[in-house]
Amino acid sequence: MNQKMAFSILQDVKRVFNTIGLDFWLNLGTVLGLHRDNKFIDLPGEDIDIGTIFEGGTSALPQHLKNIGFNMQEVRTLDNRLVHISTNRDGIHVCFDIYHQYPENKFFYFTESYVYYFFHPVTLVSNKYSIKLKGEFFPIPGPEVLYLEFQYGPNWRTPLKKMVPAHLSHTKESIVVKEGAKL
Repeated sequence: MNQKMAFSILQDVKRVFNTIGLDFWLNLGTVLGLHRDNKFIDLPGEDIDIGTIFEGGTSALPQHLKNIGFNMQEVRTLDNRLVHISTNRDGIHVCFDIYHQYPENKFFYFTESYVYYFFHPVTLVSNKYSIKLKGEFFPIPGPEVLYLEFQYGPNWRTPLKKMVPAHLSHTKESIVVKEGAKL
């Protein structure tokens, strides 16, 4: 992944969210790479992950992203609610996961296949910390060490040599498999 281009994309994403008035945070492997390696993970198939909570203004997000050069690959809804936006800009894949609060005080978001989905405890999503990248601060879930351990387990500090499917790289506590699904 082109590190300079990825940083430029993050700056633009931050401006879009500020314009719309929505909170966002860096998410998943993006937090992992920036915290652990002080750079974006540079493996084939890696992307930039952004999270936000579903609110009224969320529906405006795809158009705002198009306006600044993002190519929409997929805008996914479930029960008429926006749940995922998959985009590409300058050869970098950027995923926007839109979280929805459900009972048991957890935030859920859905993956590409709807076979499994991930959840985050409210405390990890609502407690925003920040990470500094090239002199600029970006919001992340936190505390970040607890977030990374929740997502990837106690060995999150050890880089993997290749990409693995999300349902194999995350802890069992962070994944729910839909009833009857086969992984």
